[in-house]
Amino acid sequence: MFDMITRTAMALLCTLVFAAHEQASAEIMQCFNGAIDDAEVPRASREDIERRCGEPGKTEGNTWFYYKSQFVYRLHFDADGNLYLIQRSHRE
Repeated sequence: MFDMITRTAMALLCTLVFAAHEQASAEIMQCFNGAIDDAEVPRASREDIERRCGEPGKTEGNTWFYYKSQFVYRLHFDADGNLYLIQRSHRE
């Protein structure tokens, strides 16, 4: 009985770790001078992002849009110009 519970717990743990990895790796944007990912939040500034990724394809207020292959990346900055959120979606 204990062995079955242990196996079930390990299977659940592996599933959760895999899901967390997928979620974390979903918000990585490759740039010509390195990648921008969730680890950059909230340290990266607009200047840092622009130096690493170039000018955004579009801006709307404090949101910058980068168009990379089949994805659109939305980088949201706070009033001080620091990155606080990265979102990725499929291009339409």
